[in-house]
Amino acid sequence: MISLRKKLCAAFILTVLAMAPLPCRAADQVMIPPKFKGIILDAPEPVFVEGARKDRGVSQGVYRLTINQQSGLVDEVGVLKRTGTQKLDGTAVLTFFKWKFKPGAFKQIDIPITYDRYVNVLLKNAATK
Repeated sequence: MISLRKKLCAAFILTVLAMAPLPCRAADQVMIPPKFKGIILDAPEPVFVEGARKDRGVSQGVYRLTINQQSGLVDEVGVLKRTGTQKLDGTAVLTFFKWKFKPGAFKQIDIPITYDRYVNVLLKNAATK
């Protein structure tokens, strides 16, 4: 049975996707620093959505991933700091649900992202629990 929280999250994500224009490039893999090698198994980079920023400045966001200890899949993504643009936050949340970790490595990871001309996932600054 799917919880109300998961249904609401799915509805939010579908709403954001419906509003988002097509991405301007295909997603790459995030560069994984040595401290996370063998722990982060799959890390697609959020796709930069052209026209998503309100201005030409830098947008920054921080996202908390809650990881399933048995499977290593992401169970929940929280937005700790919004970028100020719903499309950028929605794209990041959707992408983080695709990440895979070594099971049991840690329960949570907080990941900062900077959107400038490109997406910069700052794993070297990530905090784990």
